[in-house]
Amino acid sequence: TCLVDLLYQDPIEINNSASIALGIGFEVPPEVREHLEVLPRHGYVQANSSFNGWIKFKPRRSLAKEASKFRDPDSGKLDIPVTIRVAGQTRPILFNIQAIVTGTDLEFSTMALNFGTCSVQTKTCITLTITNKSCLVQKYGFVALPQFVEVQPGDGFGDILPEQSVDVDIVFAPNEPKEYDFEITCQTIAGRVFAIECQGHAILPPLSISADDVRLAATVLGDSRSISLSISNPLINPGSAVALAGQAPPRGSRKFQILIPKELPMTVHPVVGTVAPGKSCTVTFTFSPEIEASGIVAEAVLMTSITKSKLGVSEEERSSSSIARKQRSATGSTTSLNRRVGLPTASTTEQGAGVRITESSPEYGSAKLNILKEYSTKVYQATVPIYVSEPLQNGQPVKQSPIDTLYTTITATAIRPGIVVSSNNSSTILDWEHLGTGLTKTRAITLTNISDHLITLKASPLRSHGPFSIVNALRPIQPGASHTMNICFNPVRPQKYLENIELFYDTHRLKLKLRAEGVEPTLELSIKGNEIEFEDTMAGDAVTTTFTMSNSSSVMVPFHIKMDSEVNGFNHSSFWSNSHLPAFRVNVSDGSLKTGESRSVSVSFEPHHSSLLYSDTLVIQLEGQASPKRLCLQGRAWPGTIGVLAGHVWPQEEHTPSICVQDSEKGIESHRGPRGVALTFTHGRVETAKPQQIEFVGIKSTLSKKSGGEYIFGPVSPDSLSKSVHIDTAKGSVDGGGRKTVSIRFHIPNDLLLEKSVQATVPLTLKSETSQQLTLTLLSVRSEHS
Repeated sequence: TCLVDLLYQDPIEINNSASIALGIGFEVPPEVREHLEVLPRHGYVQANSSFNGWIKFKPRRSLAKEASKFRDPDSGKLDIPVTIRVAGQTRPILFNIQAIVTGTDLEFSTMALNFGTCSVQTKTCITLTITNKSCLVQKYGFVALPQFVEVQPGDGFGDILPEQSVDVDIVFAPNEPKEYDFEITCQTIAGRVFAIECQGHAILPPLSISADDVRLAATVLGDSRSISLSISNPLINPGSAVALAGQAPPRGSRKFQILIPKELPMTVHPVVGTVAPGKSCTVTFTFSPEIEASGIVAEAVLMTSITKSKLGVSEEERSSSSIARKQRSATGSTTSLNRRVGLPTASTTEQGAGVRITESSPEYGSAKLNILKEYSTKVYQATVPIYVSEPLQNGQPVKQSPIDTLYTTITATAIRPGIVVSSNNSSTILDWEHLGTGLTKTRAITLTNISDHLITLKASPLRSHGPFSIVNALRPIQPGASHTMNICFNPVRPQKYLENIELFYDTHRLKLKLRAEGVEPTLELSIKGNEIEFEDTMAGDAVTTTFTMSNSSSVMVPFHIKMDSEVNGFNHSSFWSNSHLPAFRVNVSDGSLKTGESRSVSVSFEPHHSSLLYSDTLVIQLEGQASPKRLCLQGRAWPGTIGVLAGHVWPQEEHTPSICVQDSEKGIESHRGPRGVALTFTHGRVETAKPQQIEFVGIKSTLSKKSGGEYIFGPVSPDSLSKSVHIDTAKGSVDGGGRKTVSIRFHIPNDLLLEKSVQATVPLTLKSETSQQLTLTLLSVRSEHS
């Protein structure tokens, strides 16, 4: 289905299976040539190739008349034949193009709108009906609207199904007094444009307020309700000749001041303002009935006195107390609410019955709760004057214009709340103070139903990715019953948080303010870097190192210390001894550090067999933190008080020796391969190998009276290479805790430089309390790049 005046394109492909190029031409019936064409009209199709063309169809409004013979009267479908002439071919190629063409007309209930006379501060609406006469869905939109015109719904945009009618509201909101004569444009996706003529006459009223009688719904104590009014300064007065003409000179700016009567617990913003000619100012009235702090303190003093005396007062005193209490209760519901007074600060105190009453005192919360339960409904009604000045003039003092004073009557009702906070000292502020990021802390607040009917609570949504969340569900509360609401705080960033929860019930609400601060827990370690390397020791001995953890943050930091081998269950000789005991141990596993507190942590290395590959990771996990601190632990254990380290360790394969230096006769070493040290050299065809080094380590141990030891290199084997190997110190000693490096040169004879590898062995004896016989294997491999 195609719309009139829209272009539709489709590709067409002609294939030539002949072995020569063929010329082709497209022929369209002359009746539809203004609507249908094939491009290019002529062309050549190469041998065994294809030819691509385009069919362009743009139905115009005259198509129905000009192509009537191609149109099916029942279905309305067009069937247009197209002929392809091929050079040298007597029989043409025929194919048909089919389409259903529909119009793009929209029918409007009227094409002219007259809004009549209206005020610049009012909106006038006329409903316009639009009908789709097409067979397709049409998208429409009112575009390029003037500032003073609004179209709804959908801001003037929408879809209309075939033969469907929709109603749209044309809203006229003039912004200045004059005669309006304008057009609004409705455009369809098919490119059709419909212009609707509009007329209206706008007048400017005198200085006025948008409402002179305001009635607020009943508001519970502790809640608030707001209403916004507009004060405007039009350019002309209604009914005058100037107004009828729609023109008037500016009268100048005017100042206003709003005075709230003392008996009305209400605030207004702004209190003072200036309205320029033709402009308006929005003022917001907020009704917030509260209990005066002095009334709460007085009630707390009385309740404390009664408790102290344990009801041991005379009838006369009790009667006097009852009268005073009734007077104060009446004051609390009338006089104490004549003006809005915020909750008292901690400095608001009164000495009574030997008790200092503050906002944090339990007596204060009990008194506040008692007043709320006894409060009765009170209706406030007051006329609020709005004083207006004369037109402002440069250099002249502001003068009040009494005849221009505006008045608005405000009626508001304060009622007893149905739900009160009976915990948290009756405060609606929940403060978590400081909490480490990643940690979770839940606070409970008790809500009590002091009404005479069942109350169902609904909470306003908290931020989806915020730190606060409601843990348990809100349940209906029977009269006199309570419900505990658990709120969780889980900070993810170190910052201050403030959020509000509104608990809706009936037509009222209870506001809860949540505040807290997330603090990044900081744990400082006395060691530098993230690695601890233990001293060389004998197998069966133990070495201990100590470091200090300090809490430098403002919150308590819980921590857990584990070895990585214990957490992940590794079973390897570098983590565990032969008796399946861990080689590394830590004396602290769990705990917490207060602000500024430090704690020493001792890590022990207790190898039960000799190995050079002891390693583990000490994991310090701060509670609530995703990334723990990790310390890499490394240690070496020897069978005696002297050991040897090779400069290069050969892999443990069948053709290579091992670096093992342990005493396998005692069953300590579990590695495969012969005992010994292997050094590898690389020589070229014309050059010898570079020297290598081995290192002797002296061990101090409580298991041996002697520390350190001696080393002795024996003769080189085979004898033919005895002059090729040079050891700078063939015999020496190492003290306990010391190290000594020996350089070895392997000079390859000229007759062996072309060999792929040359090997020599040297016996090595290590002497301490016991002797160890090792074999030093020297292997020189020819470099392929030399």
